[in-house]
Amino acid sequence: MKKNLKVIICGWYGATNIGDELLLGLMFEWIHEIGGELTIISLNPEVTARKYGTHVVDFDNLGEIAQALSDSDLFVMGGGGIFQDHSPFNFDGLYDSIKVDVARYARPFYMARQFGVRTLILAHGVGPLNSTQSREIVRDVFSLVDAVSLRDEQSAVLLKNIGVERELQVAADPGWSAASQLLHSAKNLNVSIDNKEKKVLALIVREWWKDAGWEDKLIDAVNRQLPDDWTCQWFAFQHAVDENRASSDKPFLDRLTSSLDTRIQSEIVVCSDVEQTFADIGRCDAVVSMRLHGSILSLALNKPCAFLEYDDKMTQAHNMANIPPELRIKLTAPHGSYQELFAQLFSGKSNWRLSPMVLNSLQTSALEHRQLLVDSMAHAAGQIKDKWKSNDFDWLGAWLQNLIWQRQTLLRANGKANDLLLYRDFQINQRDIQYKERKIKYDGLLQDQISNGRNYEKIIENLRSQIDEKNSYIQDKEIYISQLIIKNNSQNLYIQNLRSQIDEKNSYIQDKEIYISQLIIKNSSQNLYILDKEVYIAKLNQEIERRNAELGEKMKRKILTFSQKVKRAIYLYQNGGLRALISTIRMRRRVRQAQLHNDRLSNNQTFAIGPGIAPLYVDRLEEAAQLRSEEIVIVASHPFSWMAEHHRAGQLARAAIGAGHRVVYVSAGVDAEMQIPAGMLFLHLEGLDLEALFNRISQNAVIINFVVDQTVLPIIEFARIKGLRVNLDVCGKGGNLQIMNTPLFDKLASFANKICFADDSDGQFLKGKGYDVMYLPTAVSHTFFDPYREYAQPAQFKNDSRDKAIVFAPDGEGLIDWKYLTRTAELNPGVAFYLLGLTNYSDPLPVNIVMLTNEYLNQVNAFIAFSEFVLAPVIPMSTAADAVLQGIIAGGFLGKPVISSQPLMLENLQNLIHLPVPEYLGSLANRFSEVSSNELFVAKNACLARLESLISFQKRKDVSVVILIHNNVRIIGRCLETLLHHCGAFIHEVIVVDNASVDGGAEFVEMHYPQVKLIRNPENGCSSGRNLGVKHSTGKYLAFFDSDQWFTGGSGFAEALAILENNDNVGVIGWNAGWFDSTRTDLGGMIADYCPNRAMNSQAIRIGFRSDIGFLGTSGFFMRSVTFDAIEGFDTYYDPTCFEDTDLCFQIRALKMDVSFRDLSGIRHQPHQTTGADSGSDKYRKLFLRNANYFKEKWKAYPDFYLDYKI
Repeated sequence: MKKNLKVIICGWYGATNIGDELLLGLMFEWIHEIGGELTIISLNPEVTARKYGTHVVDFDNLGEIAQALSDSDLFVMGGGGIFQDHSPFNFDGLYDSIKVDVARYARPFYMARQFGVRTLILAHGVGPLNSTQSREIVRDVFSLVDAVSLRDEQSAVLLKNIGVERELQVAADPGWSAASQLLHSAKNLNVSIDNKEKKVLALIVREWWKDAGWEDKLIDAVNRQLPDDWTCQWFAFQHAVDENRASSDKPFLDRLTSSLDTRIQSEIVVCSDVEQTFADIGRCDAVVSMRLHGSILSLALNKPCAFLEYDDKMTQAHNMANIPPELRIKLTAPHGSYQELFAQLFSGKSNWRLSPMVLNSLQTSALEHRQLLVDSMAHAAGQIKDKWKSNDFDWLGAWLQNLIWQRQTLLRANGKANDLLLYRDFQINQRDIQYKERKIKYDGLLQDQISNGRNYEKIIENLRSQIDEKNSYIQDKEIYISQLIIKNNSQNLYIQNLRSQIDEKNSYIQDKEIYISQLIIKNSSQNLYILDKEVYIAKLNQEIERRNAELGEKMKRKILTFSQKVKRAIYLYQNGGLRALISTIRMRRRVRQAQLHNDRLSNNQTFAIGPGIAPLYVDRLEEAAQLRSEEIVIVASHPFSWMAEHHRAGQLARAAIGAGHRVVYVSAGVDAEMQIPAGMLFLHLEGLDLEALFNRISQNAVIINFVVDQTVLPIIEFARIKGLRVNLDVCGKGGNLQIMNTPLFDKLASFANKICFADDSDGQFLKGKGYDVMYLPTAVSHTFFDPYREYAQPAQFKNDSRDKAIVFAPDGEGLIDWKYLTRTAELNPGVAFYLLGLTNYSDPLPVNIVMLTNEYLNQVNAFIAFSEFVLAPVIPMSTAADAVLQGIIAGGFLGKPVISSQPLMLENLQNLIHLPVPEYLGSLANRFSEVSSNELFVAKNACLARLESLISFQKRKDVSVVILIHNNVRIIGRCLETLLHHCGAFIHEVIVVDNASVDGGAEFVEMHYPQVKLIRNPENGCSSGRNLGVKHSTGKYLAFFDSDQWFTGGSGFAEALAILENNDNVGVIGWNAGWFDSTRTDLGGMIADYCPNRAMNSQAIRIGFRSDIGFLGTSGFFMRSVTFDAIEGFDTYYDPTCFEDTDLCFQIRALKMDVSFRDLSGIRHQPHQTTGADSGSDKYRKLFLRNANYFKEKWKAYPDFYLDYKI
């Protein structure tokens, strides 16, 4: 950006409206932070200039505006809701400088375009627009402007409806960001003082003439509902400094408050300063708001609030804040609604507050406007302004406008002069009256003196003599004072000389003190050196003590684990006998061996070529079922198994196969040890046969290209000719402008539907070139880095008693701050630092840094799981690089503390420390009192979610989702939040059945998820609850989930529905399968979570699912509604839990339909939270035995239903 970029901003500024001044203050800060020099167009230039100390021009002086624009780089039409026709909005307002019309705000915009200045409309709300003329003006302005952002979706819809065809960016009102800054900067903010004599209700209302009678309803509600121990403060949010320019709220509030009951104490607060107004609201106890930014400030202050909505901008803002319907009404609402609103506010029953998550989301969203401002200023800095042409300028209009402005200025000055003259005339008249009265009195006194024979002239002479004497005395005193002044000046000179001498002495003393200090420092250096060594030795001793304590703790944990295993063995022996115990031990051993052999990402059925052979063509497409119509074609620089698939192309390919897509992987490189999974076709880029490629894919295929090379052009050109979707991914090119600024890149980009980026600098560069871009940040696999999974301890860790730290950055040697890593290792000799994916560094490293070869990348999940923390020693400006972020995200997925040398902006990542310089770490327990879970972080940063961003789901909305809760208020929000975020395209309705909760879970759902249908069940029963949910469902399909589940993507829905739609014999498809162990009598057996590859064997992969299972759990359970209607439903005998899902599966089998299993993508499960079941309690064991006996008796005639597990 060039130095001193000049920005001119226009809006409803200078009218002293708190909302608009709040936005102006924020814009002022943003522009100065970015490095701009600001000029403000104001209705009251003097007031605005005093406030901001910057250049200000008069809104009515078009000539002055033109002069400012001629030297500006960027014109910004600031935030607010200017373009609406509540006020007159006509064509002639563009030319008639006297007429008060909304169209006059477009004049500076058109002039800016004539001067060649870049234009930006920032954070606007638009509408209503009812007239044809207003719609045509707005369509023209918003079509011509260089960049635009809006503050609500309804404005975007309106602009599209009137013909604005450009892309429109929508984000939350910047007032949310401004409110956040006010909260952080406010000091001594007395919020809701408890010892006040009376509580205070703040009312932020405005005059609104379009809805008659609402003022009477408001005043009546205040009179009737305001408690006796409350007072009112009415906030005049608009206080006009000059009534000729803008009106004030105060006259309206004076009229309004005159109708209050005499019992009510009332005060009008005239608002002229944003910070003071914010503090005044903060001292109130509740708020009723009718102004948009009054609502934002009150919600940010966490006040109890109620809201009056007079137009759509208020409604939209309240919707974005998730304000419950019962806390807001339209102005046109009936009289009773006003009474109910105020009664609820004062009753204390409404404990709703804006959730910190929503507030943070709105504040983060508001910063998108700032980013657009940054981009526009950057464009303006690099833009050569159009040469201004005199024949294009409306000289006559500008001249007339300037003359009119000057005439209006003279008229205002003339009016003030006339007022002063009238006042002067009044004063003169009053003096004349006083003079005449006094003269009459004087004449009377004179006559009295004459009549009494007094000598008036002698009295006058005596008075004159006295005056002369007084004058002489005054002259003597003046001479004496002059002499004192001369003497005082002489004394001041003497004092100054003394001070100079004192300064010289002090300077001499300071020099001596410095010299003495240097001697002390020099003499103390030996002592400091010795002290430093003593501190180091003390730290080593502390480390030895901590090691001893941790060793004891680890032994304690091992003893506890052993005790649990013994209890489990006793339980198996008591219920199934010695045969069941031995069978379980053998099965666990076989499963463990299979897991170690197949310990890789889900669906890990791979094909190795053979030693020393570099494959050019490997076809395994037909070995996996195609459940999704879109084939994924990936063109990459590296082979699929490079870096053990820890690269963006490999991750997306693996996620696509797991989600039921078939993948064609075209690589510029080959690998003799490369392994190809089922469902993939591998082709070598060099000498590629286009026919061999495109004959294997359909019209639905999606191309993802990672290669910028001439050899890729034929593939991309042919794909576009066939009408296929093409995405160009620049991740890994990290700011490399030499690549992205070439003709070859531009040609490849021109064929792409989207260009995907992960680094902000890349995104800004590509946006500047006008490309259609998509932000696709780094992610990792949630199935590989799975916190719910048990990992085998790496062999390197078994004999290493030190704490372990992992540095994981595949192929990221150039992004690592090796000095930081080395110094951290030196300061922490008791920590072993294991490096993975970093093998190309040859400088000497401390002995406690262990560099592992790339063969261990297949076990990086186990290394992190058994470590104490993840370290990210990254160089500045590299924290957005893919290799570095993989390690950070993987640590977050596995719930490990992450220590980073650079600040990170990763939403929902817990357990994060930023240490800018190396230091002794000590015990991490002192830094983390409690290690927090990262489920929401995982939900938004899994590779599956990135894939689904590239392949959008077709909206079908035909699934009714039924979820149970029983005292699950802690986790139901996670379930619903991720379900609605990822799976909304499939959902017809979400039904939450509350099973007799007492923890407020039902109320939580009602308050935070109004789109969810809540049903209350008076009993805690899985069967009765799910039957109740089905009773209220209307979707074509049913899906049952538990409240302890959550989601990383929506592909599982697509896979399940594809299986049901293409296989009439499948009665149900589920995510959680189990089997009956034929050697046991307690109906126990294997479950999918303990099976290799979650029980997806080669046959299941080939057909897409398996039906040789014993039963399905209802945690991810899909079926047709008509199938459910054909059976008796869930048997309520099993309530509260145990065997109700198994029983339902047997009912479906009894219909001669298959019960089928697939490891559906994107579904996560935290077990045993829905009913609070505890398998170790006596109560649970009794319930289990009771239901098991009932189940055996009920289904004893169907022994073939009891299927055992087969690998």
